Amino acid sequence: MAVRERIYLTKAELEQREMAILNDRHIERYGMIRQWCHGIVVDFGSGCGYGTYMISRNPDVTMAVGYDIDISAVRYATSNYEDGNR
Repeated sequence: MAVRERIYLTKAELEQREMAILNDRHIERYGMIRQWCHGIVVDFGSGCGYGTYMISRNPDVTMAVGYDIDISAVRYATSNYEDGNR
């Protein structure tokens, strides 16, 4: 198996990969914290809703509610992630 000593990336390619890493880490944080959630969970600053949705998928969570100050983010979350009591 050959090991590449150098990876030639353009600045744009590097910035795109860096953004993907940052996005993955943000999503991974929700994946990590949801293991400690149970009962009714309130997610303040829930943004576009995917984190609240991820928390709601924990079987120990009976209800997950997200709040955010940005109405466009709330609309997006409602149209993409609203799921009954979650």
